[in-house]
Amino acid sequence: MHVDNAKRTGKETVINDDANPLFRTIIGTLDRYNPSVFYIRSKTCVHRNGEGSPVKEAPCKIRDMFTSTVKEMIRRDDRLENRHICTIEMSDRGIESGKKTNVKYDIYIKPSESTSFDDCLKLYSIYALRFNDILNMLIKDNGLVTV
Repeated sequence: MHVDNAKRTGKETVINDDANPLFRTIIGTLDRYNPSVFYIRSKTCVHRNGEGSPVKEAPCKIRDMFTSTVKEMIRRDDRLENRHICTIEMSDRGIESGKKTNVKYDIYIKPSESTSFDDCLKLYSIYALRFNDILNMLIKDNGLVTV
């Protein structure tokens, strides 16, 4: 399908995370004029914290703990609908072989009340920083380090 007159109406803002400077984090929406769903997208790189680090199960543990923590945080906040999408990607094989591996998460959240992008930016910025802190802690707890 080819669309000649497609108009990009999304809006994104890069968030600076002083506590986790190796994370690149973006908050955005697909429609800046009528924002109903917002996303938080963040990425970093990891590798083993030494040769003998036990990392075989680390990616699975990190994914499970991160998604369950995100789910619980969203569920507790009445400013957000409980419906959300959370994905986290990291290569099991890259980590096992000791190579630098990309880690990326995307979280799509819907506010419980309709609001503007700028009104939600502060709330989602706080969440983005918390999510980065949680992911960084899980990475370290599982014998990995961000690079």
